[in-house]
Amino acid sequence: MKPSVLVIDDEKTFRIVVEEALSAEGFDVSSASSGEAGLLTWQRDPTDFVILDRNLPDIDGVKLLEGLAREARERGIDTLVVMATAYADVASAVQALKLGAFDYLAKPVRLPELIVTFRRALDARRLRSQVRNLADREKAAQGDLVLGESAAIRDVVRMVEKVALSEDTTVLIQGESGTGKELVANLIHQKTPGRCIQPFIEINCASLPDNLLESELFGYEKGAFTDAKAQKRGLFEAADSGTLFLDEIGEMRPSTQAKLLKVLEEMTFRRLGGTRDFKVDVRVIAATN
Repeated sequence: MKPSVLVIDDEKTFRIVVEEALSAEGFDVSSASSGEAGLLTWQRDPTDFVILDRNLPDIDGVKLLEGLAREARERGIDTLVVMATAYADVASAVQALKLGAFDYLAKPVRLPELIVTFRRALDARRLRSQVRNLADREKAAQGDLVLGESAAIRDVVRMVEKVALSEDTTVLIQGESGTGKELVANLIHQKTPGRCIQPFIEINCASLPDNLLESELFGYEKGAFTDAKAQKRGLFEAADSGTLFLDEIGEMRPSTQAKLLKVLEEMTFRRLGGTRDFKVDVRVIAATN
């Protein structure tokens, strides 16, 4: 998916210029003309980056930055904020950076400087994601994976290495309960060069009621159902560029399987209650007894 940017600024010309510049660099850009509208837009569909004006007509930009950073932490969302203002001063810059801003740009913003800043921000976000994934893998590896030395196990390892050569191959692992299907799935992920530093996300399809399983996989929009108080990203988005392991897939109801089929064929899906299609790059590994 394209990296997304939300521009929160009351100057229409600034919004248009920034949108054109970043769109040409491959970003998906949206905008809002006030702090309240920007916050609601971000809450509904959180973006990877936000350009935030220091002086908005309805709210102090630093206060909005503080609220955005707090909510992003609570919801586990990695959004980088770049502050922009016509009244740049050292005190405001330090305050914004302390509250979690990635960078601070003075208006009038020079487009080459803006583009360089967002290339750096994109690299920083990717690096942060890789560091988190490596930390998670190291934590999981502390139990150390012992497969064994029998001829049958060696055959399994050879098959895993063969499958791992193709990072897009969908995999179904069959075996009785307790035979190590999750272990094999994890091993395929770790041995796949293009995905091993990306997320390995797993879910047991038998552990959730049908309606909850669908919302976990695809996410939902605010108001999609009674308890949907805020927009939520699903596991397919969380596993983008990595691997999604669906354990006990035989327990998934046919209607959900049909939606899963569309993802496998087109790598697109739609959140519950949503109208927008999302494109992802995910290898699906499933298991059944």
